Amino acid sequence: MKQAKVLNEKETKRVMSVVRSRRHSKRDELVVLLSFYAGMRSCEISSLRIGDVVDEEGNAKDTLYLNSWQTKGSERQSVMIGERLQKAITKYVVSERQHSDTKAPLILSQCTSSDLMGPIDPFSKRHFSASCFSSLYC
Repeated sequence: MKQAKVLNEKETKRVMSVVRSRRHSKRDELVVLLSFYAGMRSCEISSLRIGDVVDEEGNAKDTLYLNSWQTKGSERQSVMIGERLQKAITKYVVSERQHSDTKAPLILSQCTSSDLMGPIDPFSKRHFSASCFSSLYC
């Protein structure tokens, strides 16, 4: 099995610069940070609900507990969340998802046919990754 490329600090800063220049930069930044700092797969990130990442008081959790349906291997997993990622989660939830139900998706995808937002789908994940990383290496 091939090993995934690990980005160095310069490449990471470049990715974040691209992400922050996008239309939905807060959402996109959180997706990238969940991948980089928590090691989460796109299917795990897209399955997160608001209640998975914040407690009843709106504070980011230090550990995420993923149910078997949220993971690739169909086994429950726990994901440790560092302080930097906790701050990013809190910032995103407060600014973008504050009044949402705890069972609502954490990450929303912009629908192409209207201005409505909906749960992120597999195509959106691939498109986001491809557009973000292609701008780095072109």
